[in-house]
Amino acid sequence: MNNGLYPNGLNHHRSLKFQKLRKLISQNQAKVKIEGLYGSSLSFLLIDVFSSLNTQIFYLSNSKESASYTYTDIVEFLGEDNCNLLPSNYRNYNNKIKDESNVLNRTKTIKDLTEKKAKIIITYPEGIFEKIPNEKAIKDKSLNIKIGQELDLGDLNEKLFELNFEKDDYVQEPGDFAIRGNILDIFSYAYTNPIRLEFDGNIIESNNTINLFKNPQSVYTKKLISSVPSPIPLK
Repeated sequence: MNNGLYPNGLNHHRSLKFQKLRKLISQNQAKVKIEGLYGSSLSFLLIDVFSSLNTQIFYLSNSKESASYTYTDIVEFLGEDNCNLLPSNYRNYNNKIKDESNVLNRTKTIKDLTEKKAKIIITYPEGIFEKIPNEKAIKDKSLNIKIGQELDLGDLNEKLFELNFEKDDYVQEPGDFAIRGNILDIFSYAYTNPIRLEFDGNIIESNNTINLFKNPQSVYTKKLISSVPSPIPLK
């Protein structure tokens, strides 16, 4: 068991039923029926299995509200680094009203899924009604960037258009990018803040994150980025 992840003071892992259930799941049993879980006991079960096996766990809840409750429960104990919510892209699924924060969270979670990161992934029916791209499609819709890399700013501009990014004077929301002189700002769907790239000729000499809540021009911390995923429209 990964004791470093398990919430202090909780003794669910000592339960014989939990131990038996954990063993069945670890043996990849095709069907395991569980009854009698109420309130936060489901969250404790997921925490227990994850802390013991330290592998990716995918949990499908029966509603958006229930998924949010379970997600909040688990994050309180394990933190956001160990649990993701896979939402629908839409605030209102029936009317297809998109929610930018949902698009951001969904893109980040799909990236973690394809990279097979050890996390608890929680979703609900609307979250899986929308198609999830395969690994090749995600790679085709991502742009790898690092300091010291040689990139032509003009070619990068065209590539961002191909990835469905929109050019503006300043970045304000995911999917925006802006170019001013040798500076490129990108609001990727992989991060909660935009990234600023500074070029020396065709060489990326630095990257930083921009704090939009303080000042759109405020660059406050270094951050290495590995990729710039774009939203992937699927029919």
